[in-house]
Amino acid sequence: MKRFVPLLRRRGLERGVLGHSRVWLGVWAVLTVGRVVRRVTRSKPVVERFALKPGETVVISHLSEPVEL
Repeated sequence: MKRFVPLLRRRGLERGVLGHSRVWLGVWAVLTVGRVVRRVTRSKPVVERFALKPGETVVISHLSEPVEL
Protein backbone atom coordinates (compact mmCIF):
# COMPACT_ATOMS: atom_id res chain seq x y z
CA MET A 1 0.00 0.00 0.00
CA LYS A 2 2.90 2.37 0.74
CA ARG A 3 4.08 2.09 -2.84
CA PHE A 4 0.59 2.58 -4.24
CA VAL A 5 -0.19 5.91 -2.51
CA PRO A 6 2.68 7.91 -4.09
CA LEU A 7 1.62 6.61 -7.50
CA LEU A 8 -1.95 7.79 -6.90
CA ARG A 9 -0.73 11.15 -5.59
CA ARG A 10 1.49 11.68 -8.64
CA ARG A 11 -1.23 10.60 -11.04
CA GLY A 12 -3.70 12.87 -9.28
CA LEU A 13 -1.31 15.78 -9.65
CA GLU A 14 -0.70 15.08 -13.34
CA ARG A 15 -4.27 14.33 -14.38
CA GLY A 16 -6.17 16.38 -11.82
CA VAL A 17 -4.24 19.55 -11.08
CA LEU A 18 -2.44 19.80 -14.41
CA GLY A 19 -4.93 17.87 -16.57
CA HIS A 20 -8.17 19.36 -15.20
CA SER A 21 -9.88 16.09 -14.25
CA ARG A 22 -12.15 16.62 -11.23
CA VAL A 23 -11.99 12.98 -10.13
CA TRP A 24 -8.18 12.91 -10.09
CA LEU A 25 -8.12 16.35 -8.47
CA GLY A 26 -10.22 14.89 -5.65
CA VAL A 27 -7.88 11.91 -5.29
CA TRP A 28 -4.87 14.22 -5.15
CA ALA A 29 -6.57 16.55 -2.63
CA VAL A 30 -7.57 13.73 -0.26
CA LEU A 31 -4.09 12.19 -0.30
CA THR A 32 -2.33 15.54 0.10
CA VAL A 33 -4.55 16.63 2.99
CA GLY A 34 -3.98 13.26 4.65
CA ARG A 35 -0.23 13.69 4.34
CA VAL A 36 -0.34 17.21 5.80
CA VAL A 37 -2.55 16.13 8.72
CA ARG A 38 -0.24 13.20 9.46
CA ARG A 39 2.81 15.49 9.50
CA VAL A 40 1.16 18.11 11.71
CA THR A 41 -0.20 15.64 14.27
CA ARG A 42 2.91 13.46 14.47
CA SER A 43 4.69 13.64 17.81
CA LYS A 44 8.05 15.30 17.66
CA PRO A 45 10.99 14.08 19.73
CA VAL A 46 12.09 16.15 22.70
CA VAL A 47 15.70 17.19 22.31
CA GLU A 48 17.70 19.09 24.89
CA ARG A 49 21.05 20.53 23.97
CA PHE A 50 23.39 22.34 26.32
CA ALA A 51 27.07 22.61 27.07
CA LEU A 52 28.55 21.10 30.21
CA LYS A 53 31.42 22.71 31.97
CA PRO A 54 34.24 20.54 33.29
CA GLY A 55 33.07 18.66 36.38
CA GLU A 56 29.32 19.01 35.66
CA THR A 57 27.13 15.94 35.16
CA VAL A 58 23.70 15.18 33.80
CA VAL A 59 21.28 12.91 35.67
CA ILE A 60 18.31 11.47 33.76
CA SER A 61 15.76 10.34 36.30
CA HIS A 62 12.68 9.57 34.22
CA LEU A 63 12.17 8.39 30.65
CA SER A 64 8.51 8.58 29.72
CA GLU A 65 6.30 10.05 27.06
CA PRO A 66 6.01 13.83 27.36
CA VAL A 67 2.74 15.13 28.77
CA GLU A 68 0.92 17.46 26.40
CA LEU A 69 -1.08 20.30 27.88
